[in-house]
Amino acid sequence: MLGDDNPMQTRSLLSDEYRLLARDLGFGALALNVLDGAAVEDGFMDDGMRAALCRRAAQAVRPENASPRHRP
Repeated sequence: MLGDDNPMQTRSLLSDEYRLLARDLGFGALALNVLDGAAVEDGFMDDGMRAALCRRAAQAVRPENASPRHRP
């Protein structure tokens, strides 16, 4: 499970955890999208928020397809 993006609690940013998964553990875009989908599906939220997060996750920029300026 990835952290909750609360640096005070986890001492890690969620974006750093995604980079670690991609760079150090070899997770590709498909695996990261599966993680995103599971988080949205299992999260505690109403249907409107779930739909909005699904749309946002579908547009996420991943480390392997980010422009060189945004790569880790």
